[in-house]
Amino acid sequence: MNLRIGENIRRLRRERNLTQEEVAAHLGISFQSVSKWERCDGYPDITMLPALAHYFGVSVDVLIGMDQMAKAEKYDEVNRLWKENNRRGRHQENVVLMRDSLRTFPNDGLLLVQLSTSLEKLDGTKEEKAKYLRESIALQEQILRYGEDSQVRSATQYNICFSYWKNGEQKKALEQAGIALFLLSNSRKPGRAQKFAEKLGIPYQGRSGKPKKAGYLRAMERMGAKPEETVMVGDQIFTDTLGANNAGVTPLLVLPIRLAGNPGRYIRYAAEAPFRLLGKRRPFL
Repeated sequence: MNLRIGENIRRLRRERNLTQEEVAAHLGISFQSVSKWERCDGYPDITMLPALAHYFGVSVDVLIGMDQMAKAEKYDEVNRLWKENNRRGRHQENVVLMRDSLRTFPNDGLLLVQLSTSLEKLDGTKEEKAKYLRESIALQEQILRYGEDSQVRSATQYNICFSYWKNGEQKKALEQAGIALFLLSNSRKPGRAQKFAEKLGIPYQGRSGKPKKAGYLRAMERMGAKPEETVMVGDQIFTDTLGANNAGVTPLLVLPIRLAGNPGRYIRYAAEAPFRLLGKRRPFL
């Protein structure tokens, strides 16, 4: 049993703007004894507890911390039960458990995270799932606004990105993750790429001259980013990937969505095929 007498004496004394000397004088002991209790290096004699409790205007149970210990035990049991339910897929039970527990532990960050997680795992119609997701997002936003636990906040900042994405709020998800997009194109005239960028509301740069590094450097200057902070996502080795390497940027090679409409791309893609095959064996691209 973890008695909290020292913590409570210190808290009660400070709440009443009392010094250790004043508490010691009332009890007829040295202030060093009070200091020792507050450091949790020892406990008051049991015969002194009623006088201490009376002096601070609380019960002996409150002074000892029995209510705090009981609350801590209940909190631990709630979390144990949530983990068990989650393991067994009892997500509806966990939603009820967390809602009830938050009445006892209002605005507790961990319980809010667990309620949010359980809501997103509930079954239901498309409309019901969308409702659960919106409530989950609202809970996570509440944690980020008011939560003080750094570990809970960190986990929530990570989780909410996926929740935004599932909710169709891709731009918000990227912003929360600290990711800014920029469309870098070799196009010499306004066209599909620029219209795509405008639709997404992201910056665009044409006539970039990939694989030369100058276009990459101009884009990073506009974004206020350094090469080590930048990733180039592209589907062509001889322009996107090679240009990223020239500029000191991390390349991320993806498969093209389609090749239709540009015969030149068929030729380039065919020429890149051996490198793509090698990349699967040795992912250096």
